[in-house]
Amino acid sequence: MKYDVRNDEIGIAYFGFNNKPCLNADSIAVKTLKFDQKKNLIEVSYFGVDSKPCLDKEGVAKATLKYDSRRNCIEVSYSNLEGKLCLRKDGYAIRREKYDTRNNPIEVVYFGIEDHPCLIKDGYSKCILKYDDRNNNIEIAYFNIENDLTLSRTKGFAKKILEYDERRNLIKETKYDASGSAIK
Repeated sequence: MKYDVRNDEIGIAYFGFNNKPCLNADSIAVKTLKFDQKKNLIEVSYFGVDSKPCLDKEGVAKATLKYDSRRNCIEVSYSNLEGKLCLRKDGYAIRREKYDTRNNPIEVVYFGIEDHPCLIKDGYSKCILKYDDRNNNIEIAYFNIENDLTLSRTKGFAKKILEYDERRNLIKETKYDASGSAIK
């Protein structure tokens, strides 16, 4: 590992038993990290055993991150070896997030390489989250490009309502399909 003068980790290299560079589980040998003055991670780049830029297991060579004034990550975009936007294996090139005044994520939207909303492989384009006054996540809902409620393929529901007791313990989850009917 390598650190800068502010003690931020700026590089990680992977070595095999023979002390030569090797690929890790993400198919990279070196990962470099860049931070802004506020210590926000703003760039992650990947390199192979030959020290040349390479694609990770998601099919990207670099991730670029942007933040709002409260240090919430509001955008992550992915680039290929030529430095152009590219799709990750799960089907998007840009992820944008919005936050409420308490820094809870309330909206996540996925975009393709032409900066238009797109469906990710999980079957949705947008996720909306809601919270109660104690910051408990009380609702998660998935939407398609037309803004219709749609099923998340991996989660098996389109919407989930969560309920908590007075001690903030989760006491009930109700899942709904894309038509709004409860899933039993």
